[in-house]
Amino acid sequence: MRFIWKIFIATFLIIIISFGTGGFLLINSVFQSTLNSSVNTAKSENKLICISFNAVVNSIEANFFDYTLKNFTNQISDNHRIIIDDKSQINFYEKNLFINELKIGEQGYQIIYVNGNQYIQVISLVESDEKRIYIESVKDISDIFVQREKQYKSYRTILICVAFISSIIIMIFARYITKPLMKLSDAAQEIANGNFDKRVKYSKFGMSREVELLTNNFNKMADNIENYIEEIKAEAQRKEDFVGNFTHELKTPLTSIIGYADMLRSYDLPADERRLSAEYIYKEGKRLEALSLHLLNLIVIRNNNFKFVSKNTVEFFKDIQKSLKFILEKYNIKLFVKAEKADIKIEPMLMKTVILNLVENACKASKSGDEVAIVGLLNKNKYIIAVADNGKGIPEKEISRITEAFYMVDKSRAREYGGAGLGLALCKEILSLHNTALNIESKLGIGTVMSFELEV
Repeated sequence: MRFIWKIFIATFLIIIISFGTGGFLLINSVFQSTLNSSVNTAKSENKLICISFNAVVNSIEANFFDYTLKNFTNQISDNHRIIIDDKSQINFYEKNLFINELKIGEQGYQIIYVNGNQYIQVISLVESDEKRIYIESVKDISDIFVQREKQYKSYRTILICVAFISSIIIMIFARYITKPLMKLSDAAQEIANGNFDKRVKYSKFGMSREVELLTNNFNKMADNIENYIEEIKAEAQRKEDFVGNFTHELKTPLTSIIGYADMLRSYDLPADERRLSAEYIYKEGKRLEALSLHLLNLIVIRNNNFKFVSKNTVEFFKDIQKSLKFILEKYNIKLFVKAEKADIKIEPMLMKTVILNLVENACKASKSGDEVAIVGLLNKNKYIIAVADNGKGIPEKEISRITEAFYMVDKSRAREYGGAGLGLALCKEILSLHNTALNIESKLGIGTVMSFELEV
C-alpha cells in the first residue's frame, strides 16, 4: 500500500472514530442528564403527593378514609397518573417487582415501556390507619427518548458531511506531506537508471525539518555515489592507460633491440657500427631492466609488510647525501642539505628510494649547474621533508596526474634520460605505507617543491 493511502486511511479513521465517539458520548450525556432530571422531578412529585396524602388523612375521620383514597386516585392526566391504593391496584410492568422490597416510608422507581412509549413509575409505601398504602405516580417521558433519536439522526448527517469534507482535506494534506518523498523516489529511480547527476530541489518554506534533513542526506548520498562512479571510471581509465603505456614502453625498446640485433645478425658491419649497435641494444636493455625493476617494486610494496624503525634524521640525510653522488655528477647539479634533528619512524630503504627519486626528478627538470635542495624541518610533532629545484616547473593541470604510472609531462625528455614514468607512482605507494602523501607545489619557469610529512 502506498504511503499516501496509509496516511489518508489512518488520519481519516482517527478523525471519524474520535468525532463519532465524542458526539455519541455528548448526546448520551445530555440525554442522561435530562433523564436524571426527569427522574428527580417525578420522585419529588411523588413525595409531595405522599406529604399531601398524609396531611389530608390525618385531618379526617376514619369514615372518610375510603372517600379520600378515591379522590386522590382520580388525579389522572394524559401523561401523568396517580394511584393510591393497596398493592393489588398497582400496575406492574416488570417481573422484578421492586415494590416487594419497599419498606414503610421508602420510595422506588423504574422506567417502563408501554405500547412504544416510555414512562417513569414511582411508588412510595406509607402506612395510614394501620393500612399499607402504595402511592404510585406514572409520568410520560417519551419526548426525551424521541429527542435523543432526533439528535442521533442529525449527528449522523453531520458525521457524513464531516467524513466527506475531512477526506478531501486529508487527501490534500497527505499529498502535501508525501510530495517531497515522491520527488525523492523519482530522483532515486533516475539514479538507479544511471542519471547520477540527478538531485532533489526543495523549498525550505513549509517543509518539515525531518524532510529537509532527509533531502539533504539524499543529495549528499547522490554526490558521494556520483564521485564514487567518477572515481571508478577514472580508475578504469588509468588501468587502460597503464596497459597502453606499458605496452608502448615495452614496444619501443624491443623494436630498437630487435632492429639492431637483426642488423648485427644480417650484415657484416664495420667495428664502429657494431659497437654503436651494441650500445643501442645495451641502452634499451637497461631501460627494460629499469622498467621491470620499477614494476616489481610496485608489486612488492603493495603486497608485503615492512618493518618500521626509528631513525635519526641527521644520520639518515648523511646516508642519502652519499648515495646521491653519482646522480649529481651525472646531471652536473649542486646539492644543498639542511636537516633539523629528530627521530622519525620509517622503513629506511623505502624512504631512501622516495628521496632519491624526487632528487633525480629535480635534477632532470634543472639545468646543468643548478642547485637542488633537500630540507628537513621539525614542526611540533611533524617532520617535513622537502625537495626543491629551480627548474622548468609543472603545468597546473598536470600536477594531479604526475603520480600515475607511466604518466610523463615531457615524454621525449623523460625517455632521453631513460625514464618510464614510474618513479613518482612508486613514491606515492611508499608514502602511503607511511600514512602520508606527496604534496606538490610548482610554477612554470620558477621551479617545483615536493614535500611530505612524517610522524616524529
